[in-house]
Amino acid sequence: MRFTSLVVELIRARPRLVVWIVVLAQAGLWLILPMLLYRSPPGDLATVLAFGREYQVGTWLGPPLAFWLADIAFRAAGNTMFGVYLLAQVCAVVTFWIYYQLARAIIGGQQAVLAVLLSLTVVAFSSPGVEFGPLVLARPLWALLLLHSWQLIGQNRRNAWFAWSIEAGLLLLTTAAAPILLLLLAGFAVATERGRRVLMSLDPLYALLVIVVLVLPYLIWLLRADALAMPPWPAISDLGARALQWGWLLTGLVLAMSAIVLLVILNSGWFARHAAEAPIIAGMSESISLLDDTTVAITCTSLKNPSGNSGRIGRSIRREVNVSFSDGLPSRLKNPPGILPAA
Repeated sequence: MRFTSLVVELIRARPRLVVWIVVLAQAGLWLILPMLLYRSPPGDLATVLAFGREYQVGTWLGPPLAFWLADIAFRAAGNTMFGVYLLAQVCAVVTFWIYYQLARAIIGGQQAVLAVLLSLTVVAFSSPGVEFGPLVLARPLWALLLLHSWQLIGQNRRNAWFAWSIEAGLLLLTTAAAPILLLLLAGFAVATERGRRVLMSLDPLYALLVIVVLVLPYLIWLLRADALAMPPWPAISDLGARALQWGWLLTGLVLAMSAIVLLVILNSGWFARHAAEAPIIAGMSESISLLDDTTVAITCTSLKNPSGNSGRIGRSIRREVNVSFSDGLPSRLKNPPGILPAA
């Protein structure tokens, strides 16, 4: 008899619950540990608070939105760091939940859980999670932009333009890298047939108008501060130091992405304990007829290879669900034992 892990069964049956458990567990960890261990703000968080309390439209550190929100959270928590730490974890939770919604719309709920878990594994220790700043605030905004871009291009939902324009404007007020990210989205839209069809309407013009209104004060500051001018070229004597700095930056990026290589190695056949194949997260065929009292036949097949001990192609579990659509009655199982996989 083959054994399937309870974690796999939970991902099959309750994908949203798995996402909430994992995301909230990580957020709680990064919220409690700094309050217990840190005697002072970590990293550049003190600088963020110092610039935020001035409420300037622009500084040499970049757009002002993250600094303003940091000071607001600090004051709302009674001038304690708890508010800033909480704001950072709220950004993390929103980011991964939006990632789950995006992946769910593209590949399905169960596979979306795996995508979120892998993303959490990669960024758990390679990206700042406590030091609230422009990078932390840009994550949920960029995730929302990706979600609404998919709704516009992939699902042809024109009502997402207003939300997309608001998020694009807030992203431009958060990080100096926002123009590059928006250019990537524009390039993807131009390169695809659906994207070009979306851009041919008048909705992008209205979205551009909303973005200009949002970023107009910061744009005026950039013009007055002459911040849009090209920086001077470095001297020849400084090229060696700059090349060394770029080398350290490249090394840091490689180390940050090394977790992906480690996951690939651990997932290879070298570490397999036996020849049994891994369970399929979702292999499901549904037969649904929408009548008043409907019998829904759901068949789950493990799609196993015949190389196992039993030599069978796979096992199928078939359950019939009597669904009543009248008076809002809940579904009634003919065979109550077991857990039905989520659609």
